[in-house]
Amino acid sequence: MKNNLFYFVLFITLNICSQESLTTKGDYFANYFFGNATIESDNNYKVNANAVGGGLGKEFILSKQLSLIAAFEYLRIQYAIPVRASSSPLFQVNNFIKVPFLLRYGDEFTEKATIYAETGMYIASLYKVKVESIALNSSRKENNAGYSFGMQLNLGFKYQLSDIYSFGFGLNSQADLFQSYKDSVPEIKIVELYSFQLRIGANL
Repeated sequence: MKNNLFYFVLFITLNICSQESLTTKGDYFANYFFGNATIESDNNYKVNANAVGGGLGKEFILSKQLSLIAAFEYLRIQYAIPVRASSSPLFQVNNFIKVPFLLRYGDEFTEKATIYAETGMYIASLYKVKVESIALNSSRKENNAGYSFGMQLNLGFKYQLSDIYSFGFGLNSQADLFQSYKDSVPEIKIVELYSFQLRIGANL
């Protein structure tokens, strides 16, 4: 039941995409990103983590400089859980499906080059958690652990390679505002996440 809000957001996104008109035509895009995150778990520990992910998205043109960005993204965060020196090391991997809704402001400073800023909200489903002990050769998994809601900011550069294709890169940041997880899963909060992004677009 805790994932109902996530599925509702997915439904709204699909509905928006299905109602797109020629006046709102924008790029489809695929992106890949990697970076570092700070994770806090139930106030028991705070650690640095590696983050990697990617996704598919759509731009909806609102005006010459403004557009709406909607995407489906996969995010993987992994880190070592702090333990006592006498205990076996533990490693945790968090797998998210994330849906951001962002407002983009773009400034075309040459005929083919645009710098942009995107900001907005996201909802993410923590669909799988894995805690592994290498020394003991054991692991524990939890599926559909819950969801989180947060804010995101992207800064980037886009270059138009042709009438159809474009290439871009930029910097992303995000942070959770609140989370709702199963009682069996310690609450996992993304305090901050910074990543470098590569993006390929196509105006179809």
